[in-house]
Amino acid sequence: MEMLCVNLNRFYNDADVFEILEEDLKSKVVDFIIINGDRDVYNEIACFLISPKIYVGFSPLNKSDLNGLCLLLSHLNGSSGYNLNFYEEDNIQTKEQNPLAASFIDYLESKDIESVMYNTREIQKNISLYYSSIPSIEKTLRPYIDYNIVIFSLYKTSIGICRYNEMEKDLYRSLRNATISNRLNVALCDAYKNCPDLFGIVKCIENYIIMVKTNNIDALTFYVALFLNLSLFNKNRNEYSIAYLYLQRAVETALIYHFLDNDIIEVNDYGGLSFKGDVNEIHGVGELIKEFFARSKDNDLSKKIWKLNSLRNKMLLAHGYYTPSGVDYDDLYCAVKEFVLNIISSEEPKAFYEKILNGLKPIGKEKIKKELSFALLNN
Repeated sequence: MEMLCVNLNRFYNDADVFEILEEDLKSKVVDFIIINGDRDVYNEIACFLISPKIYVGFSPLNKSDLNGLCLLLSHLNGSSGYNLNFYEEDNIQTKEQNPLAASFIDYLESKDIESVMYNTREIQKNISLYYSSIPSIEKTLRPYIDYNIVIFSLYKTSIGICRYNEMEKDLYRSLRNATISNRLNVALCDAYKNCPDLFGIVKCIENYIIMVKTNNIDALTFYVALFLNLSLFNKNRNEYSIAYLYLQRAVETALIYHFLDNDIIEVNDYGGLSFKGDVNEIHGVGELIKEFFARSKDNDLSKKIWKLNSLRNKMLLAHGYYTPSGVDYDDLYCAVKEFVLNIISSEEPKAFYEKILNGLKPIGKEKIKKELSFALLNN
């Protein structure tokens, strides 16, 4: 990519020279013009430039920051490198790279979820330390980066207890203080002030907290969505034992929600769950699956849900010694999603579930890439 660096401070005190500069830049056709100088002076000429321009503040960037910016612009635009020229200056360059630019490039080139998480943390660490003369980078990107850090933390630590009678005591407690809710709410509430994209998920979390406080069983659909996302997250880490475990937790939680919602099970005198009219406590998700398919005939779906249950029971994390592969995962994941949509029949909880499923996940690299490009061009 062809880039031109212009230091306006060297020209604007001489009106004749500045006029020549202005006319010259109007006709320049390069991939990017990187400009520093007085903001008002920059604004005078910016509207006449035909090439994309990046304003980097009053003072010129140091060589490593400039190299990092050029590499980042090249990467964002699918180029493997760049050629940088300085307007009426010696062409002195360096191979040193700014840590923030390097973090963004490494993030965008990440091939696996562990690398994505590591480089996201590196961006968060560096975003306030570098390119202070391009404040649009931090203003635009920090909400997304902070959000992703919170989601990664949530995905790597959340377990949760899904019994209805323990919602107030355990589920709500697990989502406040120093765990999920406080971090999620604080991070999102601060973030979405400058990031309308996060408004929807913030409202979902607020609604979830209200549900928990009032023992509204629709709160369980939050956990169904969370477990599905946790399952997919661990599948992408090739942690199939954990992925299948969370997939079955989604089935279990959805069934508990369905049976409570339809008055088929209840909290017994001992604090456990029992089918209505039965004093015996329900032991294991197998009983719930059996009861559901006794009432709802779907042989194909039944086979897949039972297959998941059998697979989970044989694993090291459950009752057996089996380490599963990912051969059956995609098929079973799709089956569970279909199963859940069959179970959550009412429109309002279904809409809430789908918002959590689609919203409570990391912002993708393409979105970060798009917002970073926007920030650089709109400083």
